[in-house]
Amino acid sequence: MNTETRGQGVAITVEEVDIRMKSRGIEPKPAVAVEASFLRTPRPMRKATLLVLPFLGLLLAGCPDDPVSSAEASCASYYDALTAKVSSCGSSRFGDRSRFLTLCKSAVASPGSGVNESFLSSCTNSIKGEASCETETTACKTPAGTLAEGAGCSAGSQCGTKFCQKATPDALCGKCGPLKAVGAECDPKVDRCVDNAYCESVGAAPKGTCKASPARLKEGDACGVSGVESFCDTGLTCDYAGTKKCVKEGALGAACGTGKPSCASKLTCKDGKCSEPPGEGEACSTDASGLSCKSGFACDAEAKKCVKIVYAKPGEPCDITKTRCEKGSCRGVKYEGSKIIPGKCPTILADGAACDPQSPDSDCDDFANCLDKKCQIPDGSSCK
Repeated sequence: MNTETRGQGVAITVEEVDIRMKSRGIEPKPAVAVEASFLRTPRPMRKATLLVLPFLGLLLAGCPDDPVSSAEASCASYYDALTAKVSSCGSSRFGDRSRFLTLCKSAVASPGSGVNESFLSSCTNSIKGEASCETETTACKTPAGTLAEGAGCSAGSQCGTKFCQKATPDALCGKCGPLKAVGAECDPKVDRCVDNAYCESVGAAPKGTCKASPARLKEGDACGVSGVESFCDTGLTCDYAGTKKCVKEGALGAACGTGKPSCASKLTCKDGKCSEPPGEGEACSTDASGLSCKSGFACDAEAKKCVKIVYAKPGEPCDITKTRCEKGSCRGVKYEGSKIIPGKCPTILADGAACDPQSPDSDCDDFANCLDKKCQIPDGSSCK
C-alpha cells in the first residue's frame, strides 16, 4: 500500500476523508479537506478532529487601531465560510466556534507568518465562491512566511520555505526546514517535498522518495490513459466510456452511471440521472451506486433509507454514518459484510491534560492536538 504525504509531511490516513463521501461510510470532517491547507499543522496520525493550524499565524499588516478585533472578525468570517460549506456538503458539525477563535487569535501573533488580513479575506471569498465541496482553493494555499531556515516555528506559514520541520509529528515546535527535491529520499513523517510533489513510501518502508504530484488536467484534456497517473481538476470528471477527456461534472438531470461522467459534488446519481440527494425516509444506498442522502442525513445500511444524523456523547455507541461523535472520531467500528458493528465515542481530554497521540479511546477537545504529550491549542509564539 502506498502512503502519500502532503502539506507538512504528515501521511494522509484513512481518517482524512473527503466531505463529498457524505453518508457513505466515513465520518466527514478535514482534513480532509474541510479546511484550507494553510490551516494544517503536523499532528498525531490518530487525531481525527479538524486539522486546523498553519493559517493561525495571522499577522495583520497595516491593521486598523484595534488589530485584535480585526483579527477576530477575519477569523470569524473564515469560520463561517467553512461551516457553511461543510453543512452544504454533508455534515452539520464543524467544531466549537469559541475554541476556533481562541486558536485563530493566539496564532495572530505567531512570528513571521505569511498570512495577513488580505490573504485571509481572499481565502474566505474563494470558499464562498466555490460551487463544489472544495475548500483547499488556490487562494487558500499556504503562503510563504518570513522566517529563515533554522528559526523556531509551529506552522509552515511562518517559514520562507512554507515548511516547519519537527522531530516528530506530535511536537509543538520545530525549525523552518528545507524542502526535498523531486527524486530525493524523504521521511513521510517529518519531511516535506517541494511544491507540487509528495513523499511516497511503499509498504512498511521507513523512507520514501519525493515524487511529482499527478497532473491536474483541464477541460478537454485526455484522461484515463493506461499507465499515466493524472486527475481531472476540481469540477471536472473523466468521461471514460465516451470521449476519454475531462468534462464538467454532471449538472442536475445529466446522464450518469458506470463509465459516464460523475455528478457535481452536491448531486447524486439516481436512475441514470444526476439528481438531488434523497431526504429523510427516502430510499438510499451505501454500495457503489452511491445514492447518498442530502446534508444532515445518512443512509441506514439495514433499512436503506435516509435518517437524520445524530451526535453521540463520549462513551456512547457510534457507527460513523448515522450516529457520529459530538467531539472526536468514532473508535472501534467494525464491518461484517455490509453490517456495521458500532464502536464508541472517545473520552475528550481537557486542555493541559496528559495525552497519547496513539490512544484508541481518547481525543483532545476541538481544535486542540496532542502535542508534546499534552492537549493544547498550539501557540506559535512559544516556539523559539
